Amino acid sequence: MKKINQIILKTIAITVFAIIPVIFYGQGTEEKAEIKVKTGSFAPYWFSGGHIGGNFLFGDISGYEFGPGGDMYFGRQLTPIFGLDVRFYRAIDEDRGESLNRTFDSDLYDFTINTKVNFSNLIFGFKPNRLISVHGLIGFGQVQFRSTLFEGGKQIRIFGDENSPEIDKGGGFNSRKVELIVPVGFGVDYELAESWDLNLDVTWKLSESDILDASWVADSKKDVYSSLGLGLTYKFGQGSIKSMAKKFDEVTINATPKVLEEHGEKIKVTIKGNVPEKYFSKKSAMCLTPVLTYNGGETVLPSFSLIGEDVSGDGTLINNKTGGSFTYYTEVDYTPEMNNSELIIRPIVYKAEDIVYSNLEEIKASATFIEIGKRKLADGVIYTSERIFDNENMIIAYHNYVKENIITKNSGLFYQVNRHNLNWRVPMNKAPESKESLNKIFDFINEGWVIKNIELNGWASPEGEETFNEGLSENRSKTAHKYMLRKIKQLAKAKDSKLNINNVEEDITFVLNHYGPDWNGFIDAITTSDIADKNIILNVVKSAATPDKKEQEIRNMIVIYPEIEENILPPLRRSDIFVNCYEPKLSSEEIVKFATSDPSQLDGKELMFAATLINDLNTKLAIYKDVISLHPKCWSAYNNLGMVNIELGNYDKASKFLAKANELTENNGKIINNLGVLACKLGNYKEAGEHFLKAKSLGENVDYNLGVIEIENGNYDKALSLFGNTKCDYNVALAQMMTGNIEAAEKTLKCTKENTAETYYLLAIIGSRTTNTSMMYEYLLKAIEKCPALKAQAKADREFINYENEADFIALVK
Repeated sequence: MKKINQIILKTIAITVFAIIPVIFYGQGTEEKAEIKVKTGSFAPYWFSGGHIGGNFLFGDISGYEFGPGGDMYFGRQLTPIFGLDVRFYRAIDEDRGESLNRTFDSDLYDFTINTKVNFSNLIFGFKPNRLISVHGLIGFGQVQFRSTLFEGGKQIRIFGDENSPEIDKGGGFNSRKVELIVPVGFGVDYELAESWDLNLDVTWKLSESDILDASWVADSKKDVYSSLGLGLTYKFGQGSIKSMAKKFDEVTINATPKVLEEHGEKIKVTIKGNVPEKYFSKKSAMCLTPVLTYNGGETVLPSFSLIGEDVSGDGTLINNKTGGSFTYYTEVDYTPEMNNSELIIRPIVYKAEDIVYSNLEEIKASATFIEIGKRKLADGVIYTSERIFDNENMIIAYHNYVKENIITKNSGLFYQVNRHNLNWRVPMNKAPESKESLNKIFDFINEGWVIKNIELNGWASPEGEETFNEGLSENRSKTAHKYMLRKIKQLAKAKDSKLNINNVEEDITFVLNHYGPDWNGFIDAITTSDIADKNIILNVVKSAATPDKKEQEIRNMIVIYPEIEENILPPLRRSDIFVNCYEPKLSSEEIVKFATSDPSQLDGKELMFAATLINDLNTKLAIYKDVISLHPKCWSAYNNLGMVNIELGNYDKASKFLAKANELTENNGKIINNLGVLACKLGNYKEAGEHFLKAKSLGENVDYNLGVIEIENGNYDKALSLFGNTKCDYNVALAQMMTGNIEAAEKTLKCTKENTAETYYLLAIIGSRTTNTSMMYEYLLKAIEKCPALKAQAKADREFINYENEADFIALVK
């Protein structure tokens, strides 16, 4: 039996020692990497403890016999797998071998240095907070013992005693025998708490002699004794995360603002906190994860870490002695689900030294941790900046119809030099083309069109004295006036006359002008003439310093160049006659009538104009469709059709018409702006902004529309700058409110002409923000009356969070 136990003991020792080289020198990078990952967050620690139990000695006299025993130990866990300890063991044995008529008494104590192997972490990987672990132990040391042999009740020999013969004495305490031993054992650890384990250990100890029982009988010359003990282990020097978890209420954490707000599609979150002194463990870290929770889901914000003084890694360092503070900032993309939400923080504290983890999953997989209960930091989310009123300015394509078109016919009368009387013998008056032009203006007058006015401009040739020429040109305009009065009176008296004139002098406006010498006419005539020396003539005239000298130079030139008198000067001695008449057109009423009954009677411009005279959107649609039917390539009609469909909420149709308009004419700022307005209606503000910027580059004034985009982007001051002098406008008020100018926003809203539900709702928000309860209730009631759907919005709107438990508010939004 003794030999069997020795075989078992040797097998255990060989197995344990065989495992160690495999651990250190095992092949394969994947295996090493896996171990590293699993042990990466482990923090070494010290431990101490003891066992109380029994000692079993298997000797020559009999089999195992029980005796009391116990140990104390102290050590350090170096890795998740390996640890070292030093143990002191004390035991008393008494064995009575009746078959041999022998008995013995023995007491011993041993000292060992041991290597501990955590088989659970070795096989399954390191896991923090493992409830049950299995370990092995192997080491070396010495045992000091005293053993007395009895036979028939009589002491016959004693080993390890100061009274023993020299041969039976040892070199130990009080002459105790000293032997080398090899301990090998197994144990089970049960984690009672963060720093306490319950242990059940069994250890076999192989000695180098056979006299532990003071006898030798069998063939085996080695004794074996074992211990079985139940004990406790205390772990220290690893940081107290349990204490941190219990005292977490002492850590102050606040979020700013207390009610989160959305700006520019982002929610900005600032979290500040203070950690008290003596709180933070030097070898621990805390990961804090802000989370926006709402009905149906949550949005996890980036985590941040606080670390102790002995921890290496990223995080805000917190001193154990003095405590510390921290600040965290982040932005999260806004979604409407967040409107009624809460910002909470989820802390988790864990043991750390070499690695600081960035998220909860890594910590749970690789560290010893404690999850602390969540804490609410803020409510959310105020989204008032999203309450943009999509009243962006659309740009209509101009109809190009001119309601008042002036048609002008002109002719002239010619005079002798220095004369103003009308002489039909003057060659230019007798010329066929002159007679024909005069006849044409009288035929024009005889059409019966309404005459706006008749302009009569008198001129003189520039060779005469200037003052004389001024009077001469004036008299020539008067001569033309008399002539026109006489001729128009004759036309009015004719039987077939179309003129509706009773008194020519009163019914027709005559405008008489006189301009003196026609210098420009002279220069132009010389320039286009065939005179060989015309450049010389022009230089001489232009170089003259005064008008008198110019006149003299012309008179000198006439002598040298007679063709000046013959051909250049006569046309300048004249009266110009301009007859200006209104082109007959349909009245606005007639145009509308034809547009809605027989559009073929109107041209494209008239139809486009008719649409601007009508308020009914469906009638406008019909007119623009008629324009397209008659003029398929009219981009203006397609553009305006798109606008009307936007107003009607037919966004799919609007998109098709605007796309067709854009196809018919590229880079048209009006169309591109309207595409931007459509994008706003569809909530695509980024795309809309791109359209508006392009339209602006093409020369369109789209500042208001760009201002709306800047509200969406959260740039409220820039929006107000783009709005310019726009007054009494909802979006202007919204931008003012977002900049904190509540008073200006209230004034702007109250002067708007449109008393819409949106306007009332924004005024109710102003009442809430200024704690003007009566104002808040007044306008919220008006808003709900205008739009009952706002009742549900108001109920969840965090703008009214201070009223959500008030009976009046509950009744209003119920």
